[in-house]
Amino acid sequence: MDVRLMVLVDPASIAYEQLEGLSQAIHAGGGGVVQLRGKDCTGRELVRYGRRLRETTRQCHLSLIVNDRVDVALACDADGVHVGQTDIDVSDVRRIAPRLALGLSISSMQEWCAITEMPDYVGLGPIFPTKSKTDANSPLGLQGLRQLVGAIHGRIPSVAIGGLTEDNAASVWQTGVDGLAVISSVVDADDWTGACRALIAQRGR
Repeated sequence: MDVRLMVLVDPASIAYEQLEGLSQAIHAGGGGVVQLRGKDCTGRELVRYGRRLRETTRQCHLSLIVNDRVDVALACDADGVHVGQTDIDVSDVRRIAPRLALGLSISSMQEWCAITEMPDYVGLGPIFPTKSKTDANSPLGLQGLRQLVGAIHGRIPSVAIGGLTEDNAASVWQTGVDGLAVISSVVDADDWTGACRALIAQRGR
């Protein structure tokens, strides 16, 4: 799975009819993963939306991850699921859905050190303040991110999330993370493809 750029998609921000165009744009811009997140949707709504997203991501050779909902990930034939610290435990996800790639949110060194079963990748953040997640922990900042990346030491891929933009992406890449996860920086842009390219281009700055 190519985690260099993960774009989070919510039914509240991207209409069902826009999914094909968005998937094509993310692929053209160099993105590798789309993550479905719908905190305010029913399970049935998420499955309907997710199945269409599965069709469009597969056509565009993108991986599909579902946030929180293992049941929705299985129903949509997604490639993986991403869970947080208060969601179902990693070991239980492995037992229920062994074929799914598994991501875990980490917001502190304490949470990283408490891991007893390793996920396939970790999402680190929030890095900067963000309005996209109202229950987010205090921002790690670049120094906190750098310390976590150093502790992970390449054992599994790390993806930074939270307040990432083209303006700060270069400094985030410099911490050694393997990828960026974004929402508004892409989905709110006038040019989805260009926004993806700009974020990835900062890696070499």
